[in-house]
Amino acid sequence: MPLDIDIKQNNYNISVRLSKVTELLAAVHMLSDNNHYSFDTTWAKHALDNISPESKEFLNKLSALNFPGLELFDFITREGIYDDIPLFITKLEHYSGLDFLHIILDEKLSKEQLISAQRDEHIFHSLADEIPWVLKGSDCFLKYMFMNTEDYKNSTIKLLNEIYHSAFEEKLEELQHKYEDSIEALKQRLSGRNPIEVGEEIKGAKFSVKNSFREYIFSPSYFFHHHNIISYNKNTYLMIFNINIDNSFDDGEAERLSDLLKVLSDKTRLEILRQLKRRPTYGKILSSRLNLTTATISRHLDQLKKINLIREDKQNNVKYYFVNSDEVEKLFDGIRKFISNR
Repeated sequence: MPLDIDIKQNNYNISVRLSKVTELLAAVHMLSDNNHYSFDTTWAKHALDNISPESKEFLNKLSALNFPGLELFDFITREGIYDDIPLFITKLEHYSGLDFLHIILDEKLSKEQLISAQRDEHIFHSLADEIPWVLKGSDCFLKYMFMNTEDYKNSTIKLLNEIYHSAFEEKLEELQHKYEDSIEALKQRLSGRNPIEVGEEIKGAKFSVKNSFREYIFSPSYFFHHHNIISYNKNTYLMIFNINIDNSFDDGEAERLSDLLKVLSDKTRLEILRQLKRRPTYGKILSSRLNLTTATISRHLDQLKKINLIREDKQNNVKYYFVNSDEVEKLFDGIRKFISNR
């Protein structure tokens, strides 16, 4: 059974294929947080044991990003390199630190703005407010990215190289039959259908961009265990879908989801999540914004912590609260899959 299937349509081409490059980036995401690799601690621990202390430290810093590893996806469609990992890494090396950061931030900020932010900390903080989706933690790592672009780029490349040489190819070989089965299943699902509609079914959400792409690529992922990811540019639509999609649910799944939704049924807790998603803060600020007592805010925060949707981190003796974006995504994904029976 092949690991690459092409489906020709009138004005575009659909490929269902394994992409080693996307799986490498997914492995970065997996290794950045021990909650991400509970499904395969054996390989994760092997990989972590084989990377350098410097890369391990950098990987820990990457956990400040909302979705570590995904920030590099635009380079895949930009370069059109899906399987040749050494070539992909070589291409990354050719970018300047400034260009690298510009693309990492989805080109939302101009290069001139980035240069200004490097020269003036006040401008940096102003621009940081324009890209709240980048981080789930404080501004410290973002400031490092801005002020040390070359080091950030080089550390990223070093990390990719070391994970690649940590039995990564062997893991892909071990998973070959799973990849083949998922590719064949998706090929059947795509037959005669609009690829965007199939992508929306998998993602459980509408795709808002109204482009007519020349190429649609669907690639199975083992390492993105809880996510289905879309990346695109003018010509290419790339969807990374979870290899472990399961149509069955435990008997307690409905009860578990119901309990979580009961906590979220309070509008104040929803507003707290919205506020913290935009920017982490502390209880007194939330109290002022929502015109509630600190004791009331504290009770709501405790409920959200119990279901792991937020976490706290003490900075300068002040408790800051952050949204656990991965847990929120897992909750939404679980609801979508349960309702869709997927």
